[in-house]
Amino acid sequence: MDYSIKDRVIPAKLCDIELGSMSRVLSDRFFEERIFSDFAKEVIYKEAEDAFANQIDDEGYIGVWQGEFWGKWVIGAAEVCKYTQSKELLEFLRRGCYKLLTYAREDGYLNTYKNSLNVFRVDRDEAKLRCNMRVDWNWNIWCRKYTLWGLLSVYEITEDQKILAGARALADQLIDELAANGIELSDTGTFVGMPSCSILKPMLMLYGFTDSKKYLDFCIEHIASRWEREDGACPNLITNALSGKRLTEWYPNSDAWAKAYEMMSCYEGVCELYRYTGTEKYLKAAEGIYEILKKYEMNPSFSVAYNDVFADAADEINLISEPCDAIHWLRLCYELFCLTGDVKYMDSTELTYYNAFLAGVFKDGRWGARGIRGAGAPMWAEQQAGMQYQHCCVNNMPRAFMRIAETAVMQTEEAILVNLYEATSVTIRYEGGSAEVTVSDGYFESGRVAVRVAYTGERRPLRFRIPAWCEHAEVTVDGTEIETASAIGYVAVEPFADACTVEIDFHFELKLVAFDKPVPQYDELINGKPHWKVARWINRKTKGETTEDLFLREARCRLMYGPLLLARSKEIGSTEEEMFGDQCVDGSYTARVIAARGESENVRLMLDVELSNGTDTVNTTVCDFASAGNQKLDDTRYVSMYL
Repeated sequence: MDYSIKDRVIPAKLCDIELGSMSRVLSDRFFEERIFSDFAKEVIYKEAEDAFANQIDDEGYIGVWQGEFWGKWVIGAAEVCKYTQSKELLEFLRRGCYKLLTYAREDGYLNTYKNSLNVFRVDRDEAKLRCNMRVDWNWNIWCRKYTLWGLLSVYEITEDQKILAGARALADQLIDELAANGIELSDTGTFVGMPSCSILKPMLMLYGFTDSKKYLDFCIEHIASRWEREDGACPNLITNALSGKRLTEWYPNSDAWAKAYEMMSCYEGVCELYRYTGTEKYLKAAEGIYEILKKYEMNPSFSVAYNDVFADAADEINLISEPCDAIHWLRLCYELFCLTGDVKYMDSTELTYYNAFLAGVFKDGRWGARGIRGAGAPMWAEQQAGMQYQHCCVNNMPRAFMRIAETAVMQTEEAILVNLYEATSVTIRYEGGSAEVTVSDGYFESGRVAVRVAYTGERRPLRFRIPAWCEHAEVTVDGTEIETASAIGYVAVEPFADACTVEIDFHFELKLVAFDKPVPQYDELINGKPHWKVARWINRKTKGETTEDLFLREARCRLMYGPLLLARSKEIGSTEEEMFGDQCVDGSYTARVIAARGESENVRLMLDVELSNGTDTVNTTVCDFASAGNQKLDDTRYVSMYL
């Protein structure tokens, strides 16, 4: 089924993109360890597949989510398959789908919950009595969402009708069983139905592959319409996104319902619904939630949410950011950029990816964070939902790498857009010709890059993004400087030969970012326990536990270099006294680079800097926050972004 609304901006094919620099090092290592290796296929993948044979997700009173991991792994692997063109991986995914479909019931039900009708949230008080956890979890339909999406991702690259038939059977069984039992999708699952309703995106993908209006009608009548109810029932995602109000004003106690990653997954589906229907309010809702999140939920690492919920994160100097939230913020920004071409979504993408997301990808490529902190060490889970080799954030990470690959160089009907400046090589193909776009190293080290463009056939105009943080950029084309003063977002270059080199100096400068809001104290104990934000910070339930004394109760500054958030770290020899001592830098200081050491084996960027306010001078060494502590650490006082 063709879209009613076409994207204004489209990416190159993944097979025409080659990442370079730090993204390539990390992604290649990650793909090898978790997708291509024998261990990945025989142990990691097999564990996720076995969940469908074991079906233990509803054995206890509280429902769990082993069923999400197969789909997440497969979706990421399918994207990597497009990127690498690996025939071996393609066949592995095809055979994996065949095997998975053998676990389906005759009616098409395919899941890790034995009981297909066990779809309702449980009683929190009863859960506390039985399991010592006051939660209402049920992830039945959430798990089916990822299985459906995984099957469709493999169908997309194989066009295997057997796999599509299995996906249709899964979707039909769900729709028909809910109807037969008078169950509304929004009444199922946990977190006010958002995990269940996030099936919107893969259900619309199925509509696109089959042209069966059954799936579109289900999406409109049983998902979207439930998000603009006249009674205002939580979460009312479309109506509330159009209100402009912060999330914490939508309904009380946002920490109990406003689960960030699940909510953003729903809005990604809303963007897809706009493409198929052309209904303007769907786009406006997605644009509205972006503005709300950027204003009220942007955390100090340039992702959104506190830990994994929307709870006024922009008002918090203390940072806990879940990689899944960064990943889905990137995905929402990508969808909106494709639909609108508005450069602000690229500005958000750059800051989130090179700070919050990469900080959560561990150097060894084998694992990732459960949450990154602004000080101390990352949280990480040794296992999740009883699985030894699966984690929701880790299984999602390949999708973020591949989305960034698609983001770097894109095109409209009028021009080629260069959006990101990490070393990359991209072939852009269009009617009448193609262009080879090669971005050099140097952006993070010196703030300067050279972009080589070589055309075959028709020449397309070029547009180079000038980031919002950049106060002045110098642009030359084959040595001739061009005017940039009037540029808003992009500098236009009209090619006058079949090959040209565009050099850009973004004039990276150190900038102190002061926290200019009152710092919440959270001193009062509630029922003998600390405030939930402090409790999450300490984190006694997963690895990377830290101490409450690192939870800031006074304003501190952060330091930026171009788009990079900087930090001190034991990775580069910083001492605990430097990171956590009494000396602090405030907004009266200025900062300058003494020496730039560039990339090393352990960090992307290391700088010797001087901080001074005229009477006091602090000399220190910093590195990019993303590589300051991205590993499993037993040392809970390893890194700090706060000065």
